[in-house]
Amino acid sequence: MKLEYRLDHAESVEADDVLGDGDTRYIFNLSSSNHWRSHPVGIIRVEREIATYLRRFRNVDYVLWDPQAQCLRLLGRIHADRILAPEWCNPEAALIPYNPSHMREASLRPDDIYISMGLDWDHAPTSQVLKYLKRFGAKSILTCFDTVPVQFPEFLVRDEIGQQFRQHLIDMAHGAHKVWAISQATGKDLARFWQNARIERSLPEIITVPLASYADTTRLPKLDSRDHGIMRDVFSKGDYILYVSSVEPRKNHKLMFDIWRDLWNKRGTDCPQFVYVGAVGWGSDDTIQRVSRMAAYTGGKINGLHRVSDDLLQHLYHNCSFTVFPSLYEGWGLAATEAMQHGKICIVANNSSLGEATQGLMPAFHPLDFQAWKAEIERLLDDLTYRRSLEEIISKQYRSLTWEDIGQRLCKELVLGHCK
Repeated sequence: MKLEYRLDHAESVEADDVLGDGDTRYIFNLSSSNHWRSHPVGIIRVEREIATYLRRFRNVDYVLWDPQAQCLRLLGRIHADRILAPEWCNPEAALIPYNPSHMREASLRPDDIYISMGLDWDHAPTSQVLKYLKRFGAKSILTCFDTVPVQFPEFLVRDEIGQQFRQHLIDMAHGAHKVWAISQATGKDLARFWQNARIERSLPEIITVPLASYADTTRLPKLDSRDHGIMRDVFSKGDYILYVSSVEPRKNHKLMFDIWRDLWNKRGTDCPQFVYVGAVGWGSDDTIQRVSRMAAYTGGKINGLHRVSDDLLQHLYHNCSFTVFPSLYEGWGLAATEAMQHGKICIVANNSSLGEATQGLMPAFHPLDFQAWKAEIERLLDDLTYRRSLEEIISKQYRSLTWEDIGQRLCKELVLGHCK
């Protein structure tokens, strides 16, 4: 049966520009976005933003990996545009992922360059894709977002995920032409992993280009009735401190919950809200159940929001007192970047890439130092002069980067400058 793919407002963007000299064709893998049918976060957001930037170039094609035939299938430009449209990520939309077996195989040439920025270990296994590319002599640019599964196996749902990801990084070392690392910290972690793995071959060059904020803070979007209701409820409970992240052990929400227990005991109804935004992931059900019995929660001072729209998220950033990001490890830390884009302070953990995400401008503490985090939060609550001084630092020193900026830099440093 032939499947029909429909999207009411999808339009194909006319590609007028050429990437590089025009002789090289760049092939972008959209397999992860094809399978993603919820709010785009993390890796999926990055894949979609860069793929959208590349739509302007005539010599960029989009492909899907066919796991059955183990080949790349050419995705027509209008179909790529549909995947990249906002409606594609609406789980209530009557859309289904494309079946690559219904598409023709991409005709690769030796000068082609394959680019992948998705969940390759799930949707386009690196060893299989690189073996396929090798048949045609095509080069590849792959992406490393972090090395969490091999550095911190205790944060994984299943042991085999760590083994699978480890093999993904090893395969990358053996076959990638270049690797984009989203932070200096991630690049160093990847290089260290390859060194410890004792890979006996010339390793791919690691190029670091930082991430951007997707938020346009020049104006706040209008909210629909549902989002208006959520904001009214948040406002009704007083000022709030914001943490935007999925809820899972690595994100260290427990530290904030423990601090709010103390703040509630000390301040009572004068305690500010702790608003955490993000899906509840694995290993967090017990924590959320315990939180629901805390006095600070029943008193309305701990508030979890899930399935939050981009429009509502911008309002939450704009109206918060400040933000926190106490994660035990990050490949970048988009929420910290987004907060500063809105001119908001973000207290971060002093590890991994969070210093890069905040450009070294924000207070940073060990993620397990309860007293230091509590003291800084209370100082920001009680010392408005101090808070304003940090906000002024953001206003004067923070360098805002858009996805347009990142797309240009990726093309210059990674695609054009390093694939000769």
